[in-house]
Amino acid sequence: MKKWHIDVDTDDNGAVYLTGMANTQKEADRAMAMARKTDGVTVVTSTILVKKVD
Repeated sequence: MKKWHIDVDTDDNGAVYLTGMANTQKEADRAMAMARKTDGVTVVTSTILVKKVD
């Protein structure tokens, strides 16, 4: 199974931006949940693409 990389960027206002690819929607959702639980995060924006690897 190929693993995908998710990039995380932040700004000074506590916004988090997630980009990259995930194998499943569950993986993408987990990345969002982890970001939201982080202290100081005010908003999370994701452009993670879900792409199943055959």
